[in-house]
Amino acid sequence: MIRQSQVNTNLFIRDGQTLPGGTATDPIRGRVLKMDLSVDVVKEAPGRDFSPL
Repeated sequence: MIRQSQVNTNLFIRDGQTLPGGTATDPIRGRVLKMDLSVDVVKEAPGRDFSPL
């Protein structure tokens, strides 16, 4: 059995802060998946390119 879940939300989070993202439980094996969200802001240094890949 494959289940899929999608969440769309706006979060307000500060630099270095961690928020619980959610949990899911495998109904067959009982394993728990826990997701956390954390943000670390990187300040751009002169001459460095931090463009997304």
